[in-house]
Amino acid sequence: MRIGVVSPSSKPKSERLLKGLSLLREHESQLIVGRSCFHYLSPRERADELTMMEEICDVLLCSRGGCGCFQLARYLDRGFRVPICGYSDITFLLLWQYAHGEKAFHGPMLCDFHRPSDIEPSFISFLQKEAKLPFRYLGMKNALPIHPGKASGRLVAANLSLLMMCLPFFGDKILEDSVLLLEDVSESVDSIERYLWAMMRYPAFSKVKGIVFSAFTETRGGSNDYSLRKVLKDALSKPEIPCFIGFPAYHGKYRKNCLPIGETVEIDSEAGTVTLLSYGGIQWNS
Repeated sequence: MRIGVVSPSSKPKSERLLKGLSLLREHESQLIVGRSCFHYLSPRERADELTMMEEICDVLLCSRGGCGCFQLARYLDRGFRVPICGYSDITFLLLWQYAHGEKAFHGPMLCDFHRPSDIEPSFISFLQKEAKLPFRYLGMKNALPIHPGKASGRLVAANLSLLMMCLPFFGDKILEDSVLLLEDVSESVDSIERYLWAMMRYPAFSKVKGIVFSAFTETRGGSNDYSLRKVLKDALSKPEIPCFIGFPAYHGKYRKNCLPIGETVEIDSEAGTVTLLSYGGIQWNS
């Protein structure tokens, strides 16, 4: 498998880049590293690099997030024929792929690789389409249910602030029949409350099947004397769709799950689990 390493948002720090490349080479010898990983490129140059890399790679792995992915939009006119993997600011490209009927993974980026266990077991096996259905993802012991129940739908995993930026661009139909998995970093209780308030007022939100709040890391306090947990609970007091807090797909140093955007998943909010039911054109039926 030929993995193209690209930086469509911000350029990575050299030590993090080299560490990630070293670890990944132990599993995959065919790595093609884009110029964007070493030099600042203009938005047009970054867009052109992605277009060039899709011709010679089987998957495009982003090195890191940062800021600037949305700047590529004016230079793109279609989805990429190979999957793109990343999260955070890469949410724009994940939703771009989804909106154009192409593949994307909300998953670890190159600079998340600190040890061999960060790469296996799920990351490489998903990229090589070796996951066996139904696939239950590694969850968290302290997951907190907000509304009990099970729900299934098309997985839309995203950074909350980027999702809210992208909805006017892509249209709120991407919310229809979805199970949302949301995370963010360096926001405040106030900003998260505002994002949720706005998201729930899009017409298509009424067709959301379930929600997983993965985690909101490095969250700053708000203007009022209540917690983020209360904000999340209150935001979904109505409608009462299955929802829970806590799933390993967020910012931080740990092994992240690799989640194929647009595939069918089932969540169990009481158990705190996410189970993949379709992948690569195969649908699992119980």
